[in-house]
Amino acid sequence: MIRREFEKEATIALYNCKYLPNTRKEVDEIGRDLASKLDVTIVRSDFYQHSGGGITATYIIEESLIAIDTWPEYGTMIVRISTCNPNSDFEKAKDYLKRKFKPEKIITYHQGEIPLYLSKQK
Repeated sequence: MIRREFEKEATIALYNCKYLPNTRKEVDEIGRDLASKLDVTIVRSDFYQHSGGGITATYIIEESLIAIDTWPEYGTMIVRISTCNPNSDFEKAKDYLKRKFKPEKIITYHQGEIPLYLSKQK
């Protein structure tokens, strides 16, 4: 028997933000806030501070992943979300990002569902 489910994905780009996080602690707060808004559970996280000041954060969540990239020199942040939780509301995440960072422009470049055809292996 094959069970059909979906993995939901979105890439949200924020341009010319009034504020961007510039420490690992600040980025981690954002990642954890997003996880809460998306109703997902963080399993592990990792961070990388780029020489230009930007930070990349990745969160492995029980439901898939969240990634955050910042470019303070351009006032830009990109957030990638992938989750199989049907209750995850990307609009809540987008509204949170919009309120927190006050970008001049926010664009969701990709949002959709990827079908997963699941069958138990014998």
